[in-house]
Amino acid sequence: MTKASEIIATPPMRPMWHGITSYDPGLWAMLTAECGSRARFDISREAHCGMEHEQAGEIAVRNVEMGWQAMERGMGLAKSHVERHITVLAVQRGTLVIEDRYQTLSLKTGDMVMLDDALSHTLHFNHPALCSTVQIPPRVLTDRGIPVRFSSGCQPVHANPEVTAVRDLFLTFCAHAGSAGNALRERVGLQFLDLMDIVMKSSDASHSGRSTEGMLLRAKQIVARRFGDPNLSLSEIADELHVSSSSLFRAFRDRGMSPMRFAYSLRLEHAKNMLSGTSHVSIQEVAAHCGFTSLAHFSRSFKKEHGMAPRDYAAQQRSVAADAATDPDAEM
Repeated sequence: MTKASEIIATPPMRPMWHGITSYDPGLWAMLTAECGSRARFDISREAHCGMEHEQAGEIAVRNVEMGWQAMERGMGLAKSHVERHITVLAVQRGTLVIEDRYQTLSLKTGDMVMLDDALSHTLHFNHPALCSTVQIPPRVLTDRGIPVRFSSGCQPVHANPEVTAVRDLFLTFCAHAGSAGNALRERVGLQFLDLMDIVMKSSDASHSGRSTEGMLLRAKQIVARRFGDPNLSLSEIADELHVSSSSLFRAFRDRGMSPMRFAYSLRLEHAKNMLSGTSHVSIQEVAAHCGFTSLAHFSRSFKKEHGMAPRDYAAQQRSVAADAATDPDAEM
């Protein structure tokens, strides 16, 4: 059995919502069945069944209070319309035990785990406990280049400084989600999703690698956002993606390009678009805006890429625009 001390822990943070709605066991069993779970109650005790729920974009935020019951989960129990989710769970108060076919985890206040509801596991609430959860569709993680390859239904999240920071955001998010507006919840939810790769790397989930296509997409998004930064480097892009520089370089190389060559091409393409416009920006302004610190280097690079110097290209585009403006057939 994995000890709670081996898993990330933090002092509890009481949710600040309007209050958990309590349900009688019969209705609770129906609600959980619709979500692909099966509730089994300790008939000798009065079960605790309560929940509050908010949506934050594509993820669901819940505070759940349960006691004297077990919750079985797995795709075999799910209705046909139920979408698979990855759940990040933190124990806010109390204790619970989670079992799957490979392990038994004993959790206490502050412990954090990840659950895959496509794989069978059971949560045992032998006493009342309050948990906060975020449910995430796997496709949302895959789109961000974050792998979703669990070998078992429950994966403990182990402590390190980065995970501690993400965990604190998670707990604050769950504690205040109900008092925030829809727009703010969605924005914070997106930030949490962008940090999920840190949680995944620090769990016992399969480390067989992240989605290469997703990683490339995110790398290109970073370059597109920072193409004007002259200090942009391979290592900075890799650090922002939480991958090694060599992995990122290989992913681009396998597609016939290096990350910095992609950035270089994007800068020159943007410079071309600026010089094609009607505004009379100087060559120096274009170079600086596109991340070139040397005007001479920019001019040489532009000529090599587009076949003429930036000044000549701008003059050509102004001439074309002037001819079009005076041509009586231009609008026909």
